[in-house]
Amino acid sequence: VATGVLAEVTDVNFTGSSALVYLDGYFFIAVPNSLTLKHSAQQDGTSWPSANTASADSLHDNVIGLAANNRQLYVFGSKSTEVWFNNTNPSGFVLSRRDDTYIDRGCCNAKTIQTLNNLVIWMDDNRYIVSMTTDKPETISTEPINAYLMGLNSIEDAYSSTFITGGHWFYALTLPSEDLTFIYDFTTKMWFKWMYWNQGTAQHEHHLFSAIAKFKQRCLVFDRQSPKMYLLDETSYTDNSQPIVRVDITQPLYDEFNWISVGRLEIKVETGVGLATGQGSDPQIMLSYS
Repeated sequence: VATGVLAEVTDVNFTGSSALVYLDGYFFIAVPNSLTLKHSAQQDGTSWPSANTASADSLHDNVIGLAANNRQLYVFGSKSTEVWFNNTNPSGFVLSRRDDTYIDRGCCNAKTIQTLNNLVIWMDDNRYIVSMTTDKPETISTEPINAYLMGLNSIEDAYSSTFITGGHWFYALTLPSEDLTFIYDFTTKMWFKWMYWNQGTAQHEHHLFSAIAKFKQRCLVFDRQSPKMYLLDETSYTDNSQPIVRVDITQPLYDEFNWISVGRLEIKVETGVGLATGQGSDPQIMLSYS
């Protein structure tokens, strides 16, 4: 981009990329179907000197994804991950591999790789959701979610995003083939489903967003069904005029096959946000039990 106008990269050394990130004034790419890494000239994404090339040799296979975090470059293969740092090399590739940090966990889908609040988050080669701040990844997905993801035939269409709202940090994982969006709240360390209510089918489906971006302290949501863009707003109680239908399912109560009596149930909700007239003017809560 120069003076607000998009320009094609015509440098012969730019051979296309399977992943791209920006770090310390350089654009870094992974060359498709290879172990090769390249970076642009400093502050110039149109220039790709031939000397600015390196190889992620310690990976077991080709590079499938990149992430930039804490001034380090995370290089993902399907079975392992490398970390590179800015060693201010006087010539050639500006980064050097951290030989003290080798991650024996890869990534099964590059579209699940995200960064948030100095964290790198991704779905590893076991289909666990992991996050990493320093040298060791930590599994943040629960055993039920792990079992669910491992039981899927394919996760090739999965994609992810991150966002901040209400003082909470979130990682969103969408599985279009399963019509599900899982959300992890880093503040409460809890998972939940974030669904979109389709009034036409009267069914829940995976959430409306295809991507979420931060702009001037706001979250912009891009519609997966149209070229529309929305603002994620806690004071709005519809999804683009469609009702938001929420379902809260409690954990099963269990006492080693003994009968359990529940003498009282208390439900706490925020009231006073219904509309004055029309749909939404008479909010309802429905309860079923078995």
